[in-house]
Order: sequence, then C-alpha cells, then structure tokens
Amino acid sequence: MRLNIPPVIPYVVGAMLVLFGGLRIKYLAAPRPAQSSGGNGAGDGSGDGSGDGSGESARAGTEEVAPTERKPVRRKEQKRHFKMGALWILMGLFLLVSTYLEVRRAHP
Repeated sequence: MRLNIPPVIPYVVGAMLVLFGGLRIKYLAAPRPAQSSGGNGAGDGSGDGSGDGSGESARAGTEEVAPTERKPVRRKEQKRHFKMGALWILMGLFLLVSTYLEVRRAHP
C-alpha cells in the first residue's frame, strides 16, 4: 500500500529540520562566555561582620565547588545539543533528497 501525500509536506518538514537543527547548533551548542566572578566577591559573606569564620569558609567552599561542577555539565550539554542538531540536519537533508528523488522518479 502506497500513501500518496503532496511532496510539499516532506519538503517543508525537511527544511524545518535543517533550519532548527542549524539553530540548535548555533545557539545551544555554541561555547558560552565564562561567568564573571564579580558576583562572587560581593556575596561571599566577607562583609557580614560575624566574627565566626566557620560560616564564611562553609559558604566559600560551596561557592568555589559549584562553578567547577557546572563546567563539565555545560560541555556535556553543548556536545549533546551539537550531536542532536547535526542529527536533525542529516534527517532533514535525507528527507529533502529522498523526496526529490521520489518525485523525479515518479514524474520523468
């Protein structure tokens, strides 16, 4: 059984896959600028006036660990977005080429 659908539908879907795959790679897989450390100095508790140093060290310890933990996650996310964007582009190109070849074969 053959399903006859207008060729414009696979062309539109293929073009959308290519377009959104490219946008995904451009915006989601692009290297992000490093966060500025200006926010860490103001909120680290150094000016709170508490003579107890334990709170500052605990707070500073968690702030120092958090940015280093985020970097591998960002790299993993960027890599995943790049791979999926490339997959979308390949699927879109396959759909466009296969539709073109099918239409050309059906109407010589």
